[in-house]
Amino acid sequence: MKWDEIQLKIKNCTKCKKENQLQVSFRIKKIPTIKPRKTRLLFISEAPPLGKSYFYWENVNDTLRKRIFRILNELGYKINNLEDFVSSGFYLVPTVKCASQKNEKNTKPSDKVIKLCVKHLKNEIEFIKPKAICLLGRTALYGFSLLFPEKFKFQNLKDVAGQIREVKIKDRVTKVMISYWPSNRQGKFRDIINHIKLVDSLT
Repeated sequence: MKWDEIQLKIKNCTKCKKENQLQVSFRIKKIPTIKPRKTRLLFISEAPPLGKSYFYWENVNDTLRKRIFRILNELGYKINNLEDFVSSGFYLVPTVKCASQKNEKNTKPSDKVIKLCVKHLKNEIEFIKPKAICLLGRTALYGFSLLFPEKFKFQNLKDVAGQIREVKIKDRVTKVMISYWPSNRQGKFRDIINHIKLVDSLT
């Protein structure tokens, strides 16, 4: 499938609605505003947030985008906007394509929702064909345990963070770094920087 076809399938997806996953917000489908190209390192995050922010909506503030750009700048890249990010060989997709909510507040997607959505992630990864992947947090790790069960038995994140596995995407062997969600906790933030530095050096 072409990239636009994949994103159209995501936009028109009704799986969670049919399965009565009422915590999923269907109001706004948040899809990337810039296409991947020659991706060295693909970041896989959790899910789009509720509200007005989103990684690919550059005209509004987004916490994840700020933190990823900060990490890459600390590693020596000059990343000021999405064009810099993509042209430098990076890309990011969420494991789950719609936000989840509880009491009208952002919450992490359930395992059921991840299972319903993971085929979309598979299609994106197979199109992008990255040289390496960095999983950001538990949701991404769980998604990969569904896509590649022979390589990713689901485990406690802290027990496997910093490990690199190899998976076959189409005909290419791709290295996958398991890392944390980029929160502001200083210790974890330094760990994430080191994880990304290591996997980036292998591309």
